[in-house]
Amino acid sequence: MKIKKTTKAAFTYIGFVCAAMIIVIFVGRKNGIKIHDGMVQDNISVTFEDYAGLWNQQGAIQTGGSQVYLAGSNTVIGSLYGNMYSFHEDTQELQFFCKKNGCLHIGNDCPARQSLSYLLRYSMAIYGVPKTSADNEIWRLQNTGIECWFRADDTILGLAGYKEYLYYLTEFGVYRVLVENPDQAEPVLDEPILYEYLTFYGDKMYFVSEDSFLYEAYLDGSGRKRMVDEKAVSPQICDGFLYYRSAAYEENGVFQMKNTLKRISLEDGRIEKVLDSVYRFSVVPEEKKIYYTELPDFSKSKLSFFDVLQIDTGETRRLAECMAATEIGVFPESGWIILEMPEGDYDTYYCCMKKDGSGWKRLEYPDGVAE
Repeated sequence: MKIKKTTKAAFTYIGFVCAAMIIVIFVGRKNGIKIHDGMVQDNISVTFEDYAGLWNQQGAIQTGGSQVYLAGSNTVIGSLYGNMYSFHEDTQELQFFCKKNGCLHIGNDCPARQSLSYLLRYSMAIYGVPKTSADNEIWRLQNTGIECWFRADDTILGLAGYKEYLYYLTEFGVYRVLVENPDQAEPVLDEPILYEYLTFYGDKMYFVSEDSFLYEAYLDGSGRKRMVDEKAVSPQICDGFLYYRSAAYEENGVFQMKNTLKRISLEDGRIEKVLDSVYRFSVVPEEKKIYYTELPDFSKSKLSFFDVLQIDTGETRRLAECMAATEIGVFPESGWIILEMPEGDYDTYYCCMKKDGSGWKRLEYPDGVAE
């Protein structure tokens, strides 16, 4: 089956999504090859867990994002001014993600001097895609070094991980490689999907295709089936329910977010409404909680609310009042949340807060980096 290239259409769609969000806030198809035959293998003793992830935003080691949690360095943040930082909970400060003795953090061989997207954690290593001409590669990053771990034949538009596999997304489809033996890529889906909308549970994967509908399929891509008859974004899973934010097109074709959080039972397909006026949200199955941004009445205020929902009781609690965060990093291993906040037309900054709403603090970058 010949697959038509749809990258332009995908980015056009994503552009519509981003435009809608801004308005709300401010009023390898082919096999790959391993590069280093003699690279040192980690002692990998864990597997990707059976819970859902969105851009790694709820502590999953599943779906690639801008933040991951790494014991000893706490939260690792990528793609900031071309650098990698770590947030240390004991000091609530950003530091360079590098533990090389005597490193001045100025050379390309420094782990901190990288710009990586779609971060994933597996054991004590971090995987990501470089924001360079090598955007068809997956790099493995550790405190003391970085190496090219896998090379695909096409530009990688997203990373995810589940059980013993790393999945990567291209404009031609979805592929996967074994973490402990990344010699050859296996095709999973022969069509592209929206890179931030992929998650896993049990023996199935859940994703949003370019038609903006939510689908399920087995891990090898077979048995593909549409789940709901409405546009959907941000699939995340907890206790047998798949949570998603509904979306729809107006009759005149203009994209519009409904901002209604719903969930569908993976057992009987029952759909329930959970919350209204939700922007970003992050499901943490281990805590049975959903952290989310509640959109305000913008005729009265541009500030939104950052709240938490206790899933089993239905109780909500307000944690903070702020601008709607563009990214939320919530990890079950941590008592802290890292928020990426908008500033001006294009800039962002990071702040931290405890999960009880206390300890709010703007994070400053180490000296000599921010311009």
